[in-house]
Amino acid sequence: MAEEAIVVRSQLITLEALRLVLPNTAIAEVIAYTQPDLPENMPEWFLGYAAWRGYRIPVSSFVNMMDQPAHKPDKRSRIIVLNSISGDPELPFYGLFATGIPRLMVIDSDNIQNAPEIGPTDGLIMRQVVVDKHAAVIPDQYELEARLKKANVSILSDD
Repeated sequence: MAEEAIVVRSQLITLEALRLVLPNTAIAEVIAYTQPDLPENMPEWFLGYAAWRGYRIPVSSFVNMMDQPAHKPDKRSRIIVLNSISGDPELPFYGLFATGIPRLMVIDSDNIQNAPEIGPTDGLIMRQVVVDKHAAVIPDQYELEARLKKANVSILSDD
């Protein structure tokens, strides 16, 4: 009996010099970038809280978390609203700053390969890959969420 290929519907997300690959199920919505409200005394990678569906969700810069220079938002910038995978009721959603509109793609064993290491990843990157000739990373969402919790951020009601 022939082995069935595993197909994952995914999105390729541009974040400054990096591209993330995430399955569609990880993404709740992609929204236009609006300047988040930033509380005082937060880590540099934390951009603030953005309004989304009656909530204020925490938004961060994945690139800043990796101690790389930040990109300034422009008209193509987006906030990628992610579904939490940790099951924490205080953080069911959170946002990542993106510099462009994600590209839908289907990933299978024919169009994804392991990539050479790009350097230290500080635990934020689970795997470095090449997808359809694009260098990309698969983030460690557990680590992302742990850093948000360590910074004491959670989803807020927008009242």
